[in-house]
Amino acid sequence: MCHCSKGLSIANWDPETNMAKLVTVHGNVFASMGRIHRQTHYLLPEETAYLVERGVMQLFVNGQAATVQQTLHVCLRSFPVEKYVV
Repeated sequence: MCHCSKGLSIANWDPETNMAKLVTVHGNVFASMGRIHRQTHYLLPEETAYLVERGVMQLFVNGQAATVQQTLHVCLRSFPVEKYVV
């Protein structure tokens, strides 16, 4: 499925919730991000975009690894662009 770096966290995009569902977590940055619902850790679209841009996480959309550009496209549809300022 993934030929990613060992230190890279993995998430799958969930179009029903417009959130990323964490599958593999590396590092402690996730302790202060997202929310946990029924023992599943979800990230908001802006958190997802930030982590992928930083190179901390790989997002999968429909089973395919998403590029940074694809990730931004998927995530920015879910919230106003004006709110995402780096």
